[in-house]
Amino acid sequence: MGCTQETLKVKQGDLQLPVPLTLTDSLGQPVNLTANPAVTITVRPIGSDIAIIINRACTIDTPAAGEISFAWDTGDTDTPGMYLAEIQVAWVTGEPQTFPGDGFIEIFIEADLAETPIRSMARTRLEISPLAMV
Repeated sequence: MGCTQETLKVKQGDLQLPVPLTLTDSLGQPVNLTANPAVTITVRPIGSDIAIIINRACTIDTPAAGEISFAWDTGDTDTPGMYLAEIQVAWVTGEPQTFPGDGFIEIFIEADLAETPIRSMARTRLEISPLAMV
């Protein structure tokens, strides 16, 4: 059991369009979600066993094809780093199923080129260099 996207990349602060995922069975075939189960995503930083930063419902986009999505909320992508995620499907029978069944979805939030002391010094050097050549 898996997901078609097992590594997601996003820039710090971006709240892009909803993130599409396809849930698949052990043979790589789409999981049929036409029974309309509850689907949620849980995200936590790598190295933390308890600090959950996202725990919200996903949208079932194309049930027969196992296609779901989730949307970033304000603050979700503020902190750069590596995160782990999993999708929980609560079937109408009450039985939960986790995707991927082995391992996790990795989410990499890449730092934005926002103002930091090191970036500020690098930019200052770039701005000074052309003047020094005159």
